[in-house]
Amino acid sequence: RKLIERIFQTSAARFSFILKIHVLGSTWKMSELLCYNSGCGNKFNPTKNGEDACKFHSGTPVFHDAYKFWSCCGKKTTDFSTFLSTPPCTSGPHTNIPPKESLDVKRSSSEEKTILNERPKEWNPPQPALSSLKRPPLDTKCFRPKPKIASSIQGLSFEKSVKEVSEGGAMNPEEPCKNGGCKITYGEAIEETQCVYHNGVPIFHEGMKFWSCCQKKTSDFQSFLNQEGCQRGDHKWIKDNEGNEKIECRYDWHQTSNTVSLAIYAKKYDPNLSYVEFNPIRLVAHIFFPEQGGAFDMDIELNGVIDTEKTQVSMNGSKVEICMKKAELFTWSKLSVPKTKTTKMSEILSPKNETEYTVDSLDLDDLDLTVSKPVLSFEASGGKSGAK
Repeated sequence: RKLIERIFQTSAARFSFILKIHVLGSTWKMSELLCYNSGCGNKFNPTKNGEDACKFHSGTPVFHDAYKFWSCCGKKTTDFSTFLSTPPCTSGPHTNIPPKESLDVKRSSSEEKTILNERPKEWNPPQPALSSLKRPPLDTKCFRPKPKIASSIQGLSFEKSVKEVSEGGAMNPEEPCKNGGCKITYGEAIEETQCVYHNGVPIFHEGMKFWSCCQKKTSDFQSFLNQEGCQRGDHKWIKDNEGNEKIECRYDWHQTSNTVSLAIYAKKYDPNLSYVEFNPIRLVAHIFFPEQGGAFDMDIELNGVIDTEKTQVSMNGSKVEICMKKAELFTWSKLSVPKTKTTKMSEILSPKNETEYTVDSLDLDDLDLTVSKPVLSFEASGGKSGAK
């Protein structure tokens, strides 16, 4: 019996010891609090919260120009994960007090009613300023100023000399001169020989062949080809009808309080054959490209009125820039507006007929000018023979 009592007492003591350990462990776990220091976020025991127990950031997070960093240590990064893993720079005790920014603000019922009754004010955007100047007619005579050409492109020209084209390698040595009657090729004209040519057109009529400029007629085609020219001048290596291809150029514009600048981006253009002209409400630009055999053309009606005397044009190797002086200080909402239809005075005084008649061109050489003998008609001759 004593043995049984001793065993029971020993088991009860062990059970009590285990129960005490469990209760103490639960109490220790329940006493852990969450730290609200920036960069910490760990749980801590208030009984073991020393002066150096927490590592945290004393500043605030900053996000500016794609960079993320703490204001206390200033280690910038563009990656958000790297920002979150930035090592803390301050030591101190843990705290279970949330920051002021995260505390809920309790409002009174009167404040809540006031907030609910407040409505956002309607925002009326400012109306764009309108020009008060009277716009002149679109077909007012245009002014073509002398452009300011950069020194790097001043020597460029569409009709280059023989030596310039030879150095650039852009012309075939076998290319013949385009002037009528000239047989010199580009390779033969290296020494700057003068061109002897016909400035007229060839005419073939009733078996005769001749040039309209000198009228030396012949029936032999080879003799016609061998006729020496009647004019002297420079060789022409490019046909007159070349250069009609339309070229597209990129352009943009910007404005200040008193100017509007238009930039047309172009390279390898001929500044001597390119021009810009304008009147107070119209802008015309023609930029010629020799290598492409074409040009970029712009003809627009401006949104505002400009001062033509103070408008400048400059040409350099990459663009043509037009700096237009505003005649009135107001903001342009766009560069151009749809063109206004103009009616000429001649159209008012003599309106066009609905039916137009066309007359084919007539060559006098094709007419038979021989005089024929007059003959009476059959009725006038009284039925005599020979009458028609």
